[in-house]
Amino acid sequence: MAEKKSLKELNAWLKFAGMPWLGATVKAGLLKKFKSPEKIFAASKAELAKVKGWDFNRLDKFVTQGRNQKPVCPPELLEKKGIRLVCFTDDEYPALLREIPDSPVALFVQGNIDLEQKPAIAIVGARNGTQMGYDVAKEFAFSLAKAGFAII
Repeated sequence: MAEKKSLKELNAWLKFAGMPWLGATVKAGLLKKFKSPEKIFAASKAELAKVKGWDFNRLDKFVTQGRNQKPVCPPELLEKKGIRLVCFTDDEYPALLREIPDSPVALFVQGNIDLEQKPAIAIVGARNGTQMGYDVAKEFAFSLAKAGFAII
């Protein structure tokens, strides 16, 4: 299991995870170069521009708005719901997932993340999903988890 992150560190990861407009490829490049969201947010525009994949609009938006980005959720909510954040740089992050070019920067995990031990099923949602779609996905996930599948 990953080391417990400081509140500052956790907030930086939650801010970084809450930037879908940035794009997974740019996020991966930023993490590869800077190693943490805290260092990314502290970087200059010139340093950020060295990462491949930017267009001028996204780079400007990141520089002007990125540091003020709100976290995708309050850190207290994770603890309250028994969810832990497994970040791209954590040892616990699944190795095979880390290898794809647009892997997520963080995973919100309940339960055991040991994917090697059981079959896994990924449930991918729409960006603007409906409540009905959410409810159906939740029912599927619950039933499949009870049957022994890891739900991703």
